[in-house]
Amino acid sequence: MCEVYNATDVRKNWSEFCDLITREKPGFVRRTRDRYVMVSSDMLLSMLDNVNFTATSFREDDGTVTISSNEMDLITNASTKEEAIRMLGRDILEYANEYYDNFQMYYNSKNRRRHLPYIMKALLINDEEEIGNEISCLAGKN
Repeated sequence: MCEVYNATDVRKNWSEFCDLITREKPGFVRRTRDRYVMVSSDMLLSMLDNVNFTATSFREDDGTVTISSNEMDLITNASTKEEAIRMLGRDILEYANEYYDNFQMYYNSKNRRRHLPYIMKALLINDEEEIGNEISCLAGKN
């Protein structure tokens, strides 16, 4: 079983604990009845490697392209597929920040709780262009 650190000991040795979770491994902390996992942002991003942004594209009658996120309720429309994907990357990052700013409301909404891994990944990437580059987009049927 992994070692669980007492919160008081972590607080007393904060710098050493931060070194541990940044350079070695995640740390498990217990404070009375509460348990926490502390992990560096690089490790968390690695843990989210299998969380993929996917979307479906649709060619509209007017020649524009609509892109719909498969994971979140986000849709964009632009003159090209590339522009619509870029816009979706921007919208994902904006939504991630809104979700985080209103965390209790979004996380406690049953239909939005499942967004959390995507939110965390977007916040860690924190670059709309890079998020757009991560979107795998397949053509849908009109």
